[in-house]
Amino acid sequence: LSSVADTTGDGAYGVGETISITVTWDEAVVTANGALTLSNSASAAYSSGTGSTALVFTYTVAENDATSGDLSVTAYTGTIADAAGGAAAATGTVDLGAVTVDGDAPDFVSVAATDATYKIGDNLDITVTWDEAVSVTGTPTLTLSNSATATYQSGTGNAALVFRYTVADGNTDSSDLSVSSFSGTIKDTAGGAAGAASGDLGSVVVDANTPDITGCDATDGDYGVGEAISITCTYNEAVTVTGTPTITLSNNDVASYASGSGSTGIVFTTTVAENDATSSDLSVSSISATAGGATMKDSNGNAVSGTITGGDLGAVTVDGDAPDFASVAATNGDYGVGEALSITVTWDEAV
Repeated sequence: LSSVADTTGDGAYGVGETISITVTWDEAVVTANGALTLSNSASAAYSSGTGSTALVFTYTVAENDATSGDLSVTAYTGTIADAAGGAAAATGTVDLGAVTVDGDAPDFVSVAATDATYKIGDNLDITVTWDEAVSVTGTPTLTLSNSATATYQSGTGNAALVFRYTVADGNTDSSDLSVSSFSGTIKDTAGGAAGAASGDLGSVVVDANTPDITGCDATDGDYGVGEAISITCTYNEAVTVTGTPTITLSNNDVASYASGSGSTGIVFTTTVAENDATSSDLSVSSISATAGGATMKDSNGNAVSGTITGGDLGAVTVDGDAPDFASVAATNGDYGVGEALSITVTWDEAV
């Protein structure tokens, strides 16, 4: 035997990491089944080098391998011999240098978040705890049960890491959010990968959808100057109104909120005024849910969508041009008692 050396390098090795050990003799040796016995009772298996003076053995640290503060080789097993069959000399106990082994990877303990209902734009902070301090490389993420992700925020060097999920419009709603898994690099100081994280977050509800208009309606009719039009816009969930939001109509008239807060049907009204644009088929073009500081929100605080679906109001026409006086006329003459005087009054349209 000439030498035994850790060719991977000094360091702390955790679960899943591999240590490479080279054993050198003073002449070429061959083996097919050689192995090294290590001071923590683990074994390094033959890897390469048969037919040369140096054989390479590898040891991959496994969960529950005994911890070692100073790993060494204590013996070899199997057949290692020269070409003539002479058995290679025993290694004896040989220290590998500053090599430590930690066979206990960080075990997952819990996931937790503050119980609440989270709406669009809210931040949900999730704390994941392992049974020992862990270090983070890069930006790991958690996969949540609604298919959204929470991104690492802080905590490296501690047993507890904080991840943040910001609820976005269109995320899947959840009545009981949980953590499904994590991805990324999270390890203990020895390099042991942190155990898989999953679990229920408690009473955590996600409402990631804005109230949407499913249609607007008004009573069919021909509306002229001075007549009121009552328009009901229906949402797919109850809406609470503060202030006076408005809707804009296809003839550029504006209808203001009148009633319906706390229900799915929100009523807006407008009165046809002189010079309002004529319309043969009135519809709702847009909604100004925050006009004048107004708000329209669901029970969890999500603001209504500005998208109009089903804005046509049916057979509703608007005539904003009242008949204008044109003239009065009668037949010239001197009229006495008992004679009829016929007077014609003319407007600019049929009345």
